[in-house]
Amino acid sequence: MKKIFSSLIIVAALFSSTLAAEMSEQEKKDHVYDCIKQLSVFSVPENAPENHMILDYQNDSLIFHFDSAHVTKMDQVLNEWKDKCQDLFDSKVYSPHFFKDSPLLTIVEKIAKEQRKEKMEAIGNDSLTKEQARLDSIKGQYTFTFQYGVLQSILIKPRLGKRYQYKYNGTNLLWGENGVIHEISMKKTPLGFAEDSLKVYSGYYEKDYDKKTDEYGRVKLDEKYVPWKKVLTKSEYPSLDKNALNGEFSYDPKAYSPIPSGTATKNWALKFAGTVGIHVAYFTDDILDDHDADRDSSAHFGESLGGGFNADVTIGAIHCSPTSERCFGFGAGYGGAVWVLNKVERDLWGDSVATESNAYINGVKVYGEYYFKHDVPVGIREALTVPLNTDMKYLESRTAVFAEPFGYKIEFGLVVSPIQYIPGVYLGLGACFRTPSF
Repeated sequence: MKKIFSSLIIVAALFSSTLAAEMSEQEKKDHVYDCIKQLSVFSVPENAPENHMILDYQNDSLIFHFDSAHVTKMDQVLNEWKDKCQDLFDSKVYSPHFFKDSPLLTIVEKIAKEQRKEKMEAIGNDSLTKEQARLDSIKGQYTFTFQYGVLQSILIKPRLGKRYQYKYNGTNLLWGENGVIHEISMKKTPLGFAEDSLKVYSGYYEKDYDKKTDEYGRVKLDEKYVPWKKVLTKSEYPSLDKNALNGEFSYDPKAYSPIPSGTATKNWALKFAGTVGIHVAYFTDDILDDHDADRDSSAHFGESLGGGFNADVTIGAIHCSPTSERCFGFGAGYGGAVWVLNKVERDLWGDSVATESNAYINGVKVYGEYYFKHDVPVGIREALTVPLNTDMKYLESRTAVFAEPFGYKIEFGLVVSPIQYIPGVYLGLGACFRTPSF
């Protein structure tokens, strides 16, 4: 069956001209292997991006940028690869057949499976696991994306792409994601008004815009790419001087994950988050009596455990210390919860029936959180929900561990209140968004 969509990641030091569709299957496979092998140039130590990040001190500013000779060399490598191997994106040459995949997709899947097998074999053997982790930390990473069995793009993350920090006199003056990801992709035109084209985007550049005014006075933004750089000025950091060139780079992927890019003076960010979840606990007599609830009919989990639902929406701030590399946050918002309770009554025929007598809590939620040093934001959070629609005995405290990878949010912890003083457990899932540092 043809694959509709496939995204494969190859993490390794992987092992020309445009070809005609009449090539034999073996010739196509040989050509594919040769093209994939050529990508290994991005995995060699001398091409690691951090080996080519340099500093200048100009006009009372510390400027971080990549060596222009290296950038030019990598531009040439990318474009030469495009010229030799652009037929890999040609659906007429590497389109899947009715009963089998294209040679390109088959080979990429084979390499990916071999690497997964190596990782699985390393599990359980400490020395092999450590060696595998070391190799993964320095090898290049290649993502091949297919649609309907035809190659659409290749993302190239060169060797050692780690989060970097630059420390001088005990202070991280600047830190950020290395962020060097090259892209070779087929850019399609809508409705086929123009011919599709293969584009190369170097990770050593960043998008910028030129403002221009047309003949009618309308402002237009022309997209362009300029060499990547970061600048720290003396006005931002008054103690900055030429001696700052004597600092040291470090590449700790666990540092500053809540604010992945910042400076000694731009180390705050805003966070917007929302979660929904469930909680489970053994109901105390106090909460049952307060709602005339029946223990048996209120038990939804096992014979004695009850539960409910919770939701919150918050806005907060995050701060990362430029000296200790530790991060914390705090904020407030809406917090709501319901404990699902039932009471037993007699109906018109004298039969016992359970009717809802739920405990609703709607209030102001305040929280504080501390982040551990980790590749993704992970930490511990303490939150209080001050009820606005009920008695203060429903004041809720939630203590949880949380993780916020890639904009998602998951937290797991304990919930307790004066009336529900036997702690319950809760799980929340949601999403979060962080602003750039300020």
